[in-house]
This record gives sequence, C-alpha cells and structure tokens, in this order.
Amino acid sequence: MHINYQNNYNIDLEDIKEHLKAIFEMILKPSKQVINKIKNNPKNIEFSNDEIHIIRQHMSKLYQEMDNISIELKRNDFFYDEYFDFCEIEDLIKYTLNRDLSLITESDFEFISELIKDFYNLIDFKLTLVENYVYDDKKFKHRYDRYLTDFDKSKTYFYKNICDESLDDDLFIKYCNIILEQ
Repeated sequence: MHINYQNNYNIDLEDIKEHLKAIFEMILKPSKQVINKIKNNPKNIEFSNDEIHIIRQHMSKLYQEMDNISIELKRNDFFYDEYFDFCEIEDLIKYTLNRDLSLITESDFEFISELIKDFYNLIDFKLTLVENYVYDDKKFKHRYDRYLTDFDKSKTYFYKNICDESLDDDLFIKYCNIILEQ
C-alpha cells in the first residue's frame, strides 16, 4: 500500500513492514539452532563446518534484509530519524553476530530480537498514524522518546555484555545526549 503523506512523501508501507518482519523471523530461526547448542554444551562449543556455513548463509540473508530496510527508510525524508536509528541497530546486530559463534549467548539473541521488535513497533505506530490520517508530530514524538529510552537501555546491554566494557549509566546518558545534539 502506497500513501502520499502531505504530498511530500511517497511511503510504501507494506515493503517496510515486510522487511522488518523478515528480519525478525531470520533472527529467531538460526537462534534456535545455536541456542540449543549453547544450552546443551555451554562451554567449549564447537560447530561443524556445515553448521557454520548454514549460519553464515543465514546471516548473509539477514544482512541483505537489513540493507533493504535501510534503503526503504533512506528513500523517505519522513523516516529521517528512524533511518539513522536503524543504521545504529544494524551496526549493533552485525557486531554481535560477527563475533566467534561460541561467544554468542541466548541473551544476545534476546537483545537482538528486542532491538528489532522495538523498532518495528515504532515504525508500525508511525505508519498506523499515517494510514489513519491522524499523524501528529507531538503524539509521535512522545512515542519516539520512549523508544529512545529503551534503545539506550539496549546500548547499555551491548557495551556491558557484548563489548565487555563497563559503562557508567550517567556517562552513557551524557554520551548519547551529545550524539543526539549533533
């Protein structure tokens, strides 16, 4: 479904939603295979070459879907802020998944799933407002601010558990605010 919003933005609602759904499903699909292996043998996990090949192929498809959604978001100035948020999400996911497979934990997959789910809910909210012709910048801004708060919590998890860096919460909030101001 295409919507012309305020005659400035041609928005392909279905493509954006479908790409986000595909990303979410891809994250869950290989996760089960890897998570089962992690649960059964949490130390010294070894994957066969075939398993590694399948997982890497799947990740390649996932990365292509993420690129597709980036392209869709970038095409529309209406999604200016969301485009940059998604680029950051993409970086977090790629960094997490490109580590040695034995380092990836079940909570890492939950972290990734939450990133995508929260972003999907934000986009879905915005598109629903547009579809119903009730888009209001203030209403969306309120929802977007809540999203950013959750996103900051996700980044805290990322730096603490994936990058293995301790990060002072106050320092992190100041850092994020500096980035947002630029």
